[in-house]
Amino acid sequence: MNIFGPMLARAFSIQFTGIYLNEQFRDMLVRVQNGKFDTMEINHHLLSGFKAIFSEEYVNFSETARKSCGGAGFASNSGFT
Repeated sequence: MNIFGPMLARAFSIQFTGIYLNEQFRDMLVRVQNGKFDTMEINHHLLSGFKAIFSEEYVNFSETARKSCGGAGFASNSGFT
């Protein structure tokens, strides 16, 4: 069973979403400097929600990769511990 294809696809989608959110955040900072606070609320909700989702995804990615190593995933030289 190939598990790395779906993991790689999810990692790319997270990366592209991160690029979009970074652009939105930078735009919000410029707007705030000009006294416009209309995008702060939506950015707060997006960033808070995606932080939780992405953190859980990467924890799951690490665990899946570690389990894929079999018994070596628990060895200290595997890099997962």
